[in-house]
Amino acid sequence: MCCWIIIAFAFAPRVALFFMWLFTNRISAAFDTIIFPILGFIFMPWTTLVYILVAPHGISAIDIILLVIAIGADLGIWGGSTRRRTSR
Repeated sequence: MCCWIIIAFAFAPRVALFFMWLFTNRISAAFDTIIFPILGFIFMPWTTLVYILVAPHGISAIDIILLVIAIGADLGIWGGSTRRRTSR
């Protein structure tokens, strides 16, 4: 049961980014080049998703807090998988 929650937590932002790319122009409004969204899609999807949501309107103090939380979520995914692999 726990594995399904972790898998959903890891792939949900990627699915959201895919649909945002497919149906909106927010990615092109947030980034000038396509390289950063692709790298974000692969390595830091939560941070990329939050940045795409807040960047077109300018970044305020609450947006920085949301970005820090997203960075923590991304690092938690990477750190959790590393810790689990080394404990075996």
